[in-house]
Amino acid sequence: MDFIKRLVLSLVVALGAIGITTSSAFTATLTFDSSGLLNGATGVVVGGSNYNVTFIEDTCINAFDGCDQVSDFTFQTAAGARLASQALLDQVLLGAFDTSPELVAGYDSNLDYGFILTPYDLFVNSARLTYTQNRSENLLDAISPVGQILEYGKSFVHTGTAYAKWTEVTVSAVPLPAALPLYGAGIAVMGFIGWRKKRNA
Repeated sequence: MDFIKRLVLSLVVALGAIGITTSSAFTATLTFDSSGLLNGATGVVVGGSNYNVTFIEDTCINAFDGCDQVSDFTFQTAAGARLASQALLDQVLLGAFDTSPELVAGYDSNLDYGFILTPYDLFVNSARLTYTQNRSENLLDAISPVGQILEYGKSFVHTGTAYAKWTEVTVSAVPLPAALPLYGAGIAVMGFIGWRKKRNA
């Protein structure tokens, strides 16, 4: 009976290790440009999925392959883009990057804040988007209010802003340890033997 308990305990420990390995895949890691400015992150969780994001100080046309099709954007609804904008505040723009927006790509030295834009749709010669407003420590951060925000002029580089280019990341399934099927088989055999002994007693 002690042997069965040890097998079960080993199985629980193995499954716990798998859970820890899987959850660590969803930890956001900050990325920086050659000047040392924060220009994105990997492993940002938006709506239960894992994304990488890069902040691009350029035109919408250059940042999003022409910015002429909705399929150019990872998020294609206002709700999804707002979740992404909120994720930047919750998982990326933390600590010094929250209180000192000058450490983030897209900051304007004439302002106390910067905007990170997440486009999701098109309208005439513009891109509909949500934004994350990253402000200095004396001001509150914000995401765009409810409704559609129109950014006119897809060929303009906007002062104090950077586009957020999101890429969904498929997390590979964590392979089972080689011994795990053996543990399961051992438990099944020992359970069967115990059942037979009880039946014959």
